Amino acid sequence: MFNRNNLYLQAEVEKIEYIFKGNELGAKFNGCYPSYEVLRKCPDYWQGIKYLISMLETGYHIAVMCCESDYRNCHRYELIGEDMFQLGYEVVHIGTKGELIPHKRLTL
Repeated sequence: MFNRNNLYLQAEVEKIEYIFKGNELGAKFNGCYPSYEVLRKCPDYWQGIKYLISMLETGYHIAVMCCESDYRNCHRYELIGEDMFQLGYEVVHIGTKGELIPHKRLTL
């Protein structure tokens, strides 16, 4: 089962650093799922984006993950992926068969 503890333990075995940022980059805030427009106005969300940028700028390779098997059904596609893409960063999604799919600009 995919959950934070199992993911942390498996990442440790693989010598991958696991950092939970769901409080900043998760879609659920205060028990509800607000619209992307509301999330984009949330200071915590932008703190999470700034964290991603700072890690990328220091040379880290980052995977932002969720429990959706199809990346198109995940808020990270339309929210985080699109915002990072708009900021000029390369965003690549992993398809259901492991294929790498470059992010394409969304019509917001």
